[in-house]
Amino acid sequence: MLLAGCGAAPGSARLLSNGSAAQPLGSGTQPTLCARPDGSLVVAFVGADSGNRKIYWSESSDGKIWGNPRALDSHPFSDQSPRLVVDAQGVLNLYFASNRDGQNFEIYHSKLVSGAWQAPEEIPGFDGVESLAVVNANGKTLLAAQQLMVGLTSAVSTDGTHFGTPETVTGPGADPSLTMLPGGKALIAYTDDQTVDVRTCTPGGAWSDATDAADGADAVRETTLAFTGDRGELIYAERTPDGYVLRERHFDAELNFTDADLPVSPDARTPSLAVDHNGKISLAWGMKDNSGQTTIALTVLGDR
Repeated sequence: MLLAGCGAAPGSARLLSNGSAAQPLGSGTQPTLCARPDGSLVVAFVGADSGNRKIYWSESSDGKIWGNPRALDSHPFSDQSPRLVVDAQGVLNLYFASNRDGQNFEIYHSKLVSGAWQAPEEIPGFDGVESLAVVNANGKTLLAAQQLMVGLTSAVSTDGTHFGTPETVTGPGADPSLTMLPGGKALIAYTDDQTVDVRTCTPGGAWSDATDAADGADAVRETTLAFTGDRGELIYAERTPDGYVLRERHFDAELNFTDADLPVSPDARTPSLAVDHNGKISLAWGMKDNSGQTTIALTVLGDR
């Protein structure tokens, strides 16, 4: 199986720095960050709405000044786990989980066309979705999902809309993330209690056995991956007595992992990485502000 590859209540436009300090964007959680071919950035996240949760999104031409977060659409249900990816035609795609059918959470898909998001459509075959991941490469889209009573599954599409029957990646596992390694090999990371495991998949092949990529003293949660040039980034959240903190590990194409220091605030969760056309890596995450509310923060990791 395979391919090649990539809230908040609305407020005023935000000015963000390009330094390592966290810069707040708006109230929300579960951000997804994506770089377009022209170097612009797009972020989407789950808003801090009470009751039914909506997805909000914002754009930036330079990663510094961001537009007002706008709701994806209006509906009486709840959305979660948004994921952005640019396809081979340069079109921005959004995948997310929602209970819009009134029952279990399913995966929905929308495209940004002429500045407007198309009406989201359900992708069949994924029931009871808790979290998901997506990557596009070599004209194909790989989708992975954490499904209740099933585990981690994945499916491939040639048009980003119609996917094959999901196949099981592993039984136990949560919080998947995806990236592409040199040679067209996909890499998936996911959590299993106190560890982050990774597996690879070559085009037309099966997923490899699991490799332990990180260990936590307590439970670990949400993973995000990125690979650019000859280096990769794995970031995940680890539970501590004082709240969640983000941990970072570098890795190479042979999946040799080394620890690194991540300059972000404590009480941080739900990280998301994006790589632009110059190989610059940016990070978005959710963190607690002084009032205790979760806000979306962004920073540029650069060439550390």
